[in-house]
Amino acid sequence: MLVREGPPPPPAAGDARGGGGAGEEAGAARSEQSRAVLQGPLLTPTADEAEDAASAIAAADDTRADADADPAAVRRRLLGTGPWEHGPLAGRQLFFLAGGVAFDGRGRRRGNWSVLPPPAGGALAEVRLAIGGAAPLSLEASCWRLRQRETRLAAADFVWKAPARRCFSSCSDRTSPPTEAAVRSSGLGRVAMAAAWSWGFNREGVRFVVEKGEALFRSPWGQGRWGFVPSRDDVIFVDFAQQMHMLRFDRAHARFVSTRCSDGDTVSGNPLGDTADITRRLEDGWDKW
Repeated sequence: MLVREGPPPPPAAGDARGGGGAGEEAGAARSEQSRAVLQGPLLTPTADEAEDAASAIAAADDTRADADADPAAVRRRLLGTGPWEHGPLAGRQLFFLAGGVAFDGRGRRRGNWSVLPPPAGGALAEVRLAIGGAAPLSLEASCWRLRQRETRLAAADFVWKAPARRCFSSCSDRTSPPTEAAVRSSGLGRVAMAAAWSWGFNREGVRFVVEKGEALFRSPWGQGRWGFVPSRDDVIFVDFAQQMHMLRFDRAHARFVSTRCSDGDTVSGNPLGDTADITRRLEDGWDKW
């Protein structure tokens, strides 16, 4: 049966949604909170709620390149998760429940949520959220982060850090250092090596280089390695600072979005300096570089 009066209890350590690692006191506090919320009666689920539950249980890793654009994939990912905090949620502690029910665990208010196709010109599915009498929010989900579509500045985070493989499947790929010949024969590799790139708000620049036959990643935070993944032709892996990142390059523009595999945190990168040459070359496709 599904509980429609409040959020589900927190996942146990190691749960695919929660990731484990919380301290005993924090876990006890969340358990107490969940018990306080789960005061309503248990009701027989509707057909839609049963389908929701089956989708959540059966949801496998999304292997498509457009998982963040697909409303069904985003809905499966969000279903049953929480709490989400910070950013556009403005003090709320949000749970995404079955049947399109949203619950604010802090304000003890209910609302609704839905996932719609990307608006015209958009790349990410739209998450519509309405809680209580507050104005509805239009959000976009990028792996385990929610951003307000209009501003895209402050982000809401899933409190229990979850591995990114659920929303970026190449995080599960086996990686190995490429040969120098493989790097230099790759159009994507040549795009990466053509410039220094920003990393989020940091403008010192990161670089993809090949030295003495090794593909090295140079950053203000130390050196790492980079290469290609077998499942995608638009992704470069970067392993540095003891973290694996997947960088998806935009075929139409000179930019990438990096997803950290441990928790789904994302940052974007753009070439520093004059981008005209890279943009012009990308118009013909990087395989022609």
